[in-house]
Order: sequence, then C-alpha cells, then structure tokens
Amino acid sequence: MPDRTESILVLGGGGFLGSHLLENLLRNGYRNILSVSRSLPENPLPGIAYHEGGDITKPETIAPFFEGRDIVVNASGMVSFFQKDRQQLLDINHGGTLNALHLAEKKGVQRFIQISSTAAFGFSDEVITEESVFPWDCFKNLPYAYSKYAPNNEIMQSPIASNIVYPSLLLGPKDENTKKIIAHVQGKKRIFAPPGKNSFIDVRDAAEGVMLVMEKAPSKENYILAGGNLSFADLFRGAAEALGQKTAVSVLPKYAASFLTFLSRIAEPFQRKIEAEKVFLGFQNRVHSTEKIRGLGFEPQFSLEKTFSDFLTRSSL
Repeated sequence: MPDRTESILVLGGGGFLGSHLLENLLRNGYRNILSVSRSLPENPLPGIAYHEGGDITKPETIAPFFEGRDIVVNASGMVSFFQKDRQQLLDINHGGTLNALHLAEKKGVQRFIQISSTAAFGFSDEVITEESVFPWDCFKNLPYAYSKYAPNNEIMQSPIASNIVYPSLLLGPKDENTKKIIAHVQGKKRIFAPPGKNSFIDVRDAAEGVMLVMEKAPSKENYILAGGNLSFADLFRGAAEALGQKTAVSVLPKYAASFLTFLSRIAEPFQRKIEAEKVFLGFQNRVHSTEKIRGLGFEPQFSLEKTFSDFLTRSSL
C-alpha cells in the first residue's frame, strides 16, 4: 500500500477510540500522524509522533500542533454522567471543541472531524437518524448528552470542511465500559435491567468508520456509527453468555422510571456509583439508523459476542 501524504493531527489520540484510530491510520498507509493528548499512552505505536500536555480547554497548549496540518480529528472529550460535572463537561466537550475548531480555521486546516456521540441525539420512540431533532431546551439536565450536542451548530457553520461522527456505546477489549457490563453480570444468578434500548459498536469498527468519513464523506455530512441495537436486557444476556453462565434477567417496569430517576438525583451527591443521567436514559429508547454510514461502504465486523469474547481473552476484571 502506498504511503498517504496527508498530515493528520489527532487530538485525544491517547484515548480509547483515538488510540484505535491511530492504529487504523497506520495500517492504511498514513505516515505523517501527530497525536496530542494530556498524557502519553502506555503502549505508544511506532510511527506515531506523540505529544503530551495538550488540553483543548487551553488553546495555547495545542495551537502549535495545528501548523501545516491537512486534517484534524478531535477525539478529545470528557465522559461523565454526574450532575456535579456539568460545567466541566461543557468546558471540555463544548468550549474545548470550539477551541480546536477555531484553531483549525485560523491555521488553514483543510478538514475538521469531530468525534461526538449518539448521546447528542437524545432519545426517541422512533429510529434516530442524522436528521433527527431533539428538544434540548427541555433536557439540559442531561449533562453529558447535552455537552456533546452543544458545539454542533458552530461546526456546521464553520467555513472549513467538517464532519461530525456519532459513535454509539463503545465497547471492546481493555475498555472500562465493557468491563463494567461484564463485572455487573459475573457470578450473578439474577439481575435487573432497565427496559430501554441503546446502540453499541465495537471500538475497532468505530475507528474504521471514522476513517471512512475522513476519506470519503462530503463536507458538512454527519454520520451515526453503530454496530447494532439492543435492549439492556439483551446486552446483559450477551455478557452472561460470554461468561458461560446462566443468569436470569428481569426487566424493570417502565412506570418505575420517574421514581428511580428521582431517587437517583437525591442519592447522586452522596454516592459516586449512582449516575442520575444513566438511570433516566436506561428507561429510554435510543435505536440508531446506520443507513447513511453504510452508504460509504461501512460494514461492522465485530458482533457483540465477538466483542465480549475478545474482552475476556485480552482483559482482566
């Protein structure tokens, strides 16, 4: 495969999705790649130039790395579902994203790719597409989801070519989310699941999808990345099957949503394991269409079974 000549800056290349994106870029012939993040990864990749100390909330720490870059992929961000982190989430996921976008505009970057989240679409009883509109004025008390939505309009109005990519729930080997799901099920004969649904995607598929958008997508076109849609009950059943155990999964009634969300909001300040946003969303439907990204040739390669199997093979609980 001939080497690609584009100069690429990946902000947040030390993160879960960012690190897999770097691997994908190398496999596909890209050689001029710079990763900037707050800290260096444990296992840096040969062929990648790394810089630590970059903070998108402090543009002076990242500005020098935009010089001469053709493409900037912003994979930096904060994930938290705690109400107390609302301002920090907005500072990073909204303000930090706009810092990166404005630097890209100022430095003459040709393309800006924003890694968002399907959380930015909220929830719906209908299948969610890239054109779906959610009434965020009524749901700003969902701090993580709202913070991922907040920079969208400015990205779309930017004069430079740009795309927003929306991965769904990321799972994969050596991942904390996957670890929590497996640990929640492991050794239990019965567990309870909320009645909602969500989409998931293996991080390796997500990295492939981001690269497809970077290489093939027209400017100002945005893409949902999902590998499948599941109820939370089926997600837990999949984890139990991967563990080789029989676990009964009971689904909580939908009418319990208001009461449990209310309790979680009261308890959250005193108990670090309770996240009210997660409790609320566990009762909602978040089923996402992948029709648009498949138009670029995207085909997920990793089933939920394969993802859980690989996690158990490569990770420790």
